[in-house]
Amino acid sequence: MAIHRSFNIFHVVAFVVLLAFSTPCSLLAQRRCCEGDTWMKWTADHRKDYVLGYILGRAEGYSDACYRLVKYWPSQVKLNDEKNPLTKCLKEMPDFSRGPEYFAQQVTELYTTYPEDRILLITEILEALGSGKSIQDLHQHPPFPTTSSARGDASRHPAEVAKKK
Repeated sequence: MAIHRSFNIFHVVAFVVLLAFSTPCSLLAQRRCCEGDTWMKWTADHRKDYVLGYILGRAEGYSDACYRLVKYWPSQVKLNDEKNPLTKCLKEMPDFSRGPEYFAQQVTELYTTYPEDRILLITEILEALGSGKSIQDLHQHPPFPTTSSARGDASRHPAEVAKKK
């Protein structure tokens, strides 16, 4: 009985391993399509709350990383020195001082003006906007290719291109 159970377990493990290695690598690197479509379905309050959560989480994580940098810095850090690593690190933090309403409106404007950019992740857009990029900059130089120009589908929404395939 124990031999039969071990034999069955071996078959299950072998099947799982075979399945894992037979999955095409191209499927593993695919990106989930069209967060922008989801964004456009949300209410203005939901969008603002999402951005607020992103800004608070981003600021907390970034400042925590800066303070940890100082903790492990090889020499003592003088806090009143403008050239200390903590001051330099905190100055590089993305600027979200315009508030969540502004950034939610910017994301909405990008997705409305350029529907083909709806494949861009909301976090990618917020990161770029916090670093000083405009929605026009983001559209012209996206962090991820937004269209499949090699197939001649450059003017179409990515979801429509996927349906056609």
